[in-house]
Amino acid sequence: MVYIAILQTNEMIDTNYYEKELAYQSIIDAKQRLHAIGSSVTIVETADSLRVLFPPALSGDINKGTISFLKLSDSKSDRNISLDHTKVAVHALPVKGMQKGWYKVRVQWVNKGLTYYQEESFLVH
Repeated sequence: MVYIAILQTNEMIDTNYYEKELAYQSIIDAKQRLHAIGSSVTIVETADSLRVLFPPALSGDINKGTISFLKLSDSKSDRNISLDHTKVAVHALPVKGMQKGWYKVRVQWVNKGLTYYQEESFLVH
């Protein structure tokens, strides 16, 4: 046991750990900002699409953002929607060709200069 501890080095695994920590902190801040508003993004599956509904208070002036459906068991099934200068509160993603199963959904957007973030699991039927 002592032999293993002596051989262990204390080198950094990530060379850019500080930048990654700052990026992670910005996600935490964006989650807290959304939570403080008291509303969230809603995802609804219809017969032909997945509808992503933004809270009315936070959808009037989206400068940029992304909606990502990540299939953890098969990255080839990942889907992304890019948001660029939109006032639309509902965004649709066709389900045709999507694998059924669980997806990690990440929604990040900038509205009136403030960043918001939500992450959840969603089951596509």
